[in-house]
Amino acid sequence: MIEAEGRAEENFAAHLKHAAPDCSVTEQTDGWIAFEIVSRSGTAPLEALLSKLVNIDLADFGPGRATRTALEHMSCYVIRRSEAHVTLLGARSFAASLWHALETAARRFQEKVP
Repeated sequence: MIEAEGRAEENFAAHLKHAAPDCSVTEQTDGWIAFEIVSRSGTAPLEALLSKLVNIDLADFGPGRATRTALEHMSCYVIRRSEAHVTLLGARSFAASLWHALETAARRFQEKVP
């Protein structure tokens, strides 16, 4: 999976195929939804939320890391952009279900924080 921010209007898949002719390239621009999660209170709340949602060893999942995992019954990518910023990429067809899972986990986490 390759991100190419700001290049949706061009044929980025063709450029990539030209640069890597022995690779299989499939354009996925319209098939994914991204949820940007940013903690304004440091890393602890973000990591607590993620620990309830995905099976990732957060001690070894620092900025610049990405992985594919399951969130409830859905496959998604988790990208750690910085200590306090994570992006969840999921299939567009799962958008409402992913949002529901995130909202439910965040609400439960918020209720436990004094």
